[in-house]
Amino acid sequence: MSNFAPSQDECPIRQVVSCFGGMKKMALVLGHHSHTTVYGWIRARRIPSWREAEILEAARRDDIAIPPGLFDRIFPKNRKSEKAA
Repeated sequence: MSNFAPSQDECPIRQVVSCFGGMKKMALVLGHHSHTTVYGWIRARRIPSWREAEILEAARRDDIAIPPGLFDRIFPKNRKSEKAA
């Protein structure tokens, strides 16, 4: 289990990357050949919504703890539609 504790003051993208242990480790866990995809998310301050399931599955598979509410901050539109259903 990952024991990285992101700061609440950080950008939510940086927080989730910290949970995985950094850009390179997150890219490795996601099966990406390079950390540049993750770096792009940090620079853009967003993760494409179609990456949500991939990140959640990788976190579950590698027993990486994601703080409650963090995905609500990163993917707010997806969460609102799920709660309404």
